[in-house]
Amino acid sequence: MRAPLKVLFVGMHWDYGIESRGLSFEHQNFYDVLRHMDGVEAREFDFMSIHQRGGADQVAVELRAAVDDHRPDLVFFFLFEEELLPEVLAELRDRPDLLTFNWFADDHWRFDWFTSRYAPLFDAVSTTDRSSVEKYRAIGIEPIKTQWAANPRLYAPSGGPTRFDVTFVGQSYGERPYFLRHLQKAGVPVDAWGPGWPDGRLEFEDMVATFADSRINLNLTAASNDPTVPRLVRGVINRTYPPAIRWVSRGLDQIKGRTFEIPACGGFQLTSAVDDLESYFTPGEEIAVFASKAELVEQAQRYLADEPARAAIAEAGHRRLVAEHTYEHRFRAIFRALGLA
Repeated sequence: MRAPLKVLFVGMHWDYGIESRGLSFEHQNFYDVLRHMDGVEAREFDFMSIHQRGGADQVAVELRAAVDDHRPDLVFFFLFEEELLPEVLAELRDRPDLLTFNWFADDHWRFDWFTSRYAPLFDAVSTTDRSSVEKYRAIGIEPIKTQWAANPRLYAPSGGPTRFDVTFVGQSYGERPYFLRHLQKAGVPVDAWGPGWPDGRLEFEDMVATFADSRINLNLTAASNDPTVPRLVRGVINRTYPPAIRWVSRGLDQIKGRTFEIPACGGFQLTSAVDDLESYFTPGEEIAVFASKAELVEQAQRYLADEPARAAIAEAGHRRLVAEHTYEHRFRAIFRALGLA
């Protein structure tokens, strides 16, 4: 019988390191999956809490101790910013008795100033951004192409009645308020939650229930930042005409975790068009897509009025998610790529 794969997961336990915000995305979607996978023995290392009390030097001391104690086959990192010293990452990379791996997020806008500096410090890395693969190759790294997914242990259909027409859950920035106002002006009722919206954030359980109990879940895929556009310029555009940001930025739409979390809950999803989406869901059959404000209104009105079509798409999206797009699927593929399975 093969021994369990021992994994030390290095990520934030609390959302952005703030306990009052609840468990982090990476804890609920990465560590929770790893610790329930057959053949995997996982342990969590919360670098942010240590950094908050003792800085990067203390993180280094305790990370070395955790590696020596757990003796993992794989140290699986989900970096945030610069809480881990580069020299410590290089030291672990060069140890012959383990592999180090980092899941890079937001390569759409962080590659040049963050990923390009940290990627060489690991044995292997992954990206969710198809357009960044050539950037990795340009610095001598062949990344593992992966994608966000969902944890069906936590994201699942509620079995309850429909409570909302159109909803959006996510931070208020950029074009998002503009799109919602456009729907409301067209007579389409929209409820929104998250930082920056009047009703504030939802607790995790309420968010999952909202995905399950909405006729239409909006997914707005524009990235939150583009470092090529000065902060002052972004602020002026956001206060005046948010869609103009696309005239001065690189149009940084990206597949989000939400793309998979909504169908995991059995919800119908209406998403803005984004590169590579068709690799994961079939538009019009498993997901609905809009490419303009006029199409957003048209699609919302159409599917609010057509319950059978809406239900069929939501059901097909859920089947595809369970069959292909859970985090266990992603991690098994990464382990195979690393020669660990």
